[in-house]
Amino acid sequence: MPAGSKTDPPLAKAKPISASVITYLRSRKTLGGRELLQPERGVRRCKKLCRHQGLPEEEEEEEEEEEEEEEEEEEEEEEEEEEEEEEEEEEEEEEEEEEEEEEEEEEEEEEEEWWIVWGLQKCFIPTKYKSSVSI
Repeated sequence: MPAGSKTDPPLAKAKPISASVITYLRSRKTLGGRELLQPERGVRRCKKLCRHQGLPEEEEEEEEEEEEEEEEEEEEEEEEEEEEEEEEEEEEEEEEEEEEEEEEEEEEEEEEEWWIVWGLQKCFIPTKYKSSVSI
């Protein structure tokens, strides 16, 4: 038989609902078995009862589990953010160190150039001509 034919039981055509809702519906004597054959109607009835009488224990537990999962996800996100911040700080420190090293190298090169010029002046330019020659 093809799915959805008229001979199929009503539950085969219906959308699936959670086990906790079915358990709750079965535990309620006022809903009866007829509504279990029509899950959409039973879910609507269940929601009405939940609003008037408070949530059943199973749904409260599910909500608590969902809240705990959300809290865990938030904590994981916070940890990830902290790790990212630490990585960024480390990268910034590395960049600063590289800049400092480059500056030191430039200073050393300038100092070497100065000593080379000074040495050339002392060695190759006679003292009597120093005042008239500028490098």
